[in-house]
Amino acid sequence: MRRRITHLPSQNLAFRSSWDAGLDQALARIEQLKNEGWNVDVERGTLTESQTERFIRHAETHGFETQRIPVAEWAGSPVQFVAYKPKQVGEETTIPPAQPEPKVKRTREITPEEMLEKFQREFPTSDQPDNGCVMSADRTAAFAAHNANPQGSGMQFPKIADDLEKNASASGIVKEADVRETFQRVKLAEFDKKKVVAIGNGGYSIQFVRKALKVFGKGKVKFYVKDANSPLAIKNQRGDRIIIAPKIGPHDPNEVVSVI
Repeated sequence: MRRRITHLPSQNLAFRSSWDAGLDQALARIEQLKNEGWNVDVERGTLTESQTERFIRHAETHGFETQRIPVAEWAGSPVQFVAYKPKQVGEETTIPPAQPEPKVKRTREITPEEMLEKFQREFPTSDQPDNGCVMSADRTAAFAAHNANPQGSGMQFPKIADDLEKNASASGIVKEADVRETFQRVKLAEFDKKKVVAIGNGGYSIQFVRKALKVFGKGKVKFYVKDANSPLAIKNQRGDRIIIAPKIGPHDPNEVVSVI
């Protein structure tokens, strides 16, 4: 009964009145902050408290300072915008001394079978895996384990990945990156409404790149791009590979980001 009482129409009307007043003040504050070099994604809308905390953690981890811009409260929790800008090192800013790196607890390496299962969760498939290979149902991504031995529909994937690696190494783009660091940069770029990851002249769905990095989980990977119209191959140190179809342009420059 108490839960139902908190959502009476009279309270909704009170929230709307508070929202309208708070929004006007927030937008005025946003304009002031923009003139001071801050960025605010107004089109994304306000964030709940949990969304705000996640965004601030991502932003501050990657060298941004943040500022909350409250609008109103709903059920005791704030809804707000978040402003962010790169941290500046000035006369009054000191960089803390480097701390010794803590000992990293070693965890078991993910197996190719576990990677295949993760791939199927991130990229839903309609076909059964073919001895370590599988393609997404929309045919935009494929997985090939390092020890794959496909006998049917998956036979093409290792060869496609091999050709991409060979051609990219000869005359294309090859870039190495840390999985977790790149995953965080991609997530932050998505918060900033980017949709395309640029690698050389090629463009690839930022959502697909994020999902692929999630499948790899950790460690180092290499990105292989032959040319602007070629698929992207991502390969970990063991040799497991994910292939992603290109996102055919033209692309809105405001939606393109280079994070690799």
